[in-house]
Amino acid sequence: MDNFIEILLDLIVNGSIEMLPNKKVPKWIRTIISLIIISMIMGIIILGIVVLKESLLGGILIIIVGVFLLIGIIIKVKNYMKYTKD
Repeated sequence: MDNFIEILLDLIVNGSIEMLPNKKVPKWIRTIISLIIISMIMGIIILGIVVLKESLLGGILIIIVGVFLLIGIIIKVKNYMKYTKD
């Protein structure tokens, strides 16, 4: 079951990242995909806040990773949307 979930998430994340620069996909779909990815990363940050109550170091580590992922994906999405104007 773990392998199935891992494969499914890998397919969704990699597929959505590959669709962002594709001009054949409508811009509104690319925007929705970007928002889904950003909301998943926000979920990681919220998970870090929840873990913070149990373990200070673990929570801070998860929050830091989430923030770096969020900044990175926002920069990538911004560049994709900037260079793929329809």
